Amino acid sequence: MKCSYCGGPIERDGRFCPYCGNQLEVPANAQEARQEIHIHYHQEQPVERKQVEYVVVPAQSKSPRSRLVALLLCFFLGIFGVHRFYLGKIGTGFLYLLTYGLFGVGWLVDLLSLLFGKPCDKRGNHLTWS
Repeated sequence: MKCSYCGGPIERDGRFCPYCGNQLEVPANAQEARQEIHIHYHQEQPVERKQVEYVVVPAQSKSPRSRLVALLLCFFLGIFGVHRFYLGKIGTGFLYLLTYGLFGVGWLVDLLSLLFGKPCDKRGNHLTWS
């Protein structure tokens, strides 16, 4: 049996089309439905599949900022947010300056992120060790 909306093959007792999700119409007489299923069961043709378009996202480039410099600034002056200013993150730099590195917690998270994570500058470019 085929779906009346998309023409996709459906099961005998299916109430919804697995391809388009529309509710199937059932004839008033159940005997007619069985005969219709039996007639069309062997006459199914493959359903045309929709092509999926993929968007290619360009790889992120390297930052002109140094990861080593950011790490040293974070270690020595991170409680004042100097490393944030260096990476171009001015807003959080002022936040760190006013709250002493988010009470030390933000400073520690940034330090670990610079050591073990994949830190980025304001534009989303990855920092390198050079």
